[in-house]
Amino acid sequence: MNFGAPDTETAVDHTRIAHLIALLGDDDPDVAETITTHLREIGPVALPALQAAEKEASPPLKGRAATLIRELLEAQLLEELRAFGREGCPNLEEGLYLLARLHTPNLDPTVCTRSLTRMTEDLMVRLDPGEGVAGMVSCFSRYLYGELGFHGNLSDYYNPDNSYLNTLLITRAGIPISLSALYLVLTRRLGLAVTGAGLPGHFLVCFNEGNRRWVIDPFHRGRVLDREGCEDLLRGIGLSYEERYLDPVDNRYILERSLKNLISIYSERNEPEALERHQKAMDALRGKE
Repeated sequence: MNFGAPDTETAVDHTRIAHLIALLGDDDPDVAETITTHLREIGPVALPALQAAEKEASPPLKGRAATLIRELLEAQLLEELRAFGREGCPNLEEGLYLLARLHTPNLDPTVCTRSLTRMTEDLMVRLDPGEGVAGMVSCFSRYLYGELGFHGNLSDYYNPDNSYLNTLLITRAGIPISLSALYLVLTRRLGLAVTGAGLPGHFLVCFNEGNRRWVIDPFHRGRVLDREGCEDLLRGIGLSYEERYLDPVDNRYILERSLKNLISIYSERNEPEALERHQKAMDALRGKE
């Protein structure tokens, strides 16, 4: 049975794709495997038809379509991560959406975007620039932790849902880096001078006001930390404070550190498929094939 190699230079042959998908449910496993190979070669353009088949078809077509959908979505995501990394990870919010698709492959980013836009608009009417950084920090704390209920998930710290933007927006429970990333996304949408600080074992954000730096801990309801507070955080993991720990970190650092956390979590949870998926994502972001 020879279906020919797909011609990616011409318009997609939707009729051919439909015929291939119909044969994907063939009782002969060799035929099904041949069809799977052809659809895999066609790539993401076959996704809409496969997703329709998954909803409407009967087994075994339904199951084979679902497996192929997962493969194609992952391949598509890895290519997007590779391109994003080559561009220098220019936008933190976009990068967080890419990582969220490791958890929810068919994620519609507009769902997250709508939530973030609503939060940004709420903050715009609450913020008073005349109150300076102290007022802004207080406003963020009242809104994020008081009104919306975002919090550090101390009771289930190593739950992977704490690390993805889409699940964080639903559960309101996160870890230091995910809550800090949310803080950074919102402040950047508002044009505020805020940076991330990658302390060992604990991520923070910094508001910059002239020569003064306000160190904020989004994991603990946006509390303001002085040097002693930073020292206490590091003392808990056996380290001494160094000023360089508060140096600004870039988007790539935030995304890679998030992935490192998730790789460690999935390794400890003995979830090899998720572990491999996130390791591939790290390689893609770093430009590795």
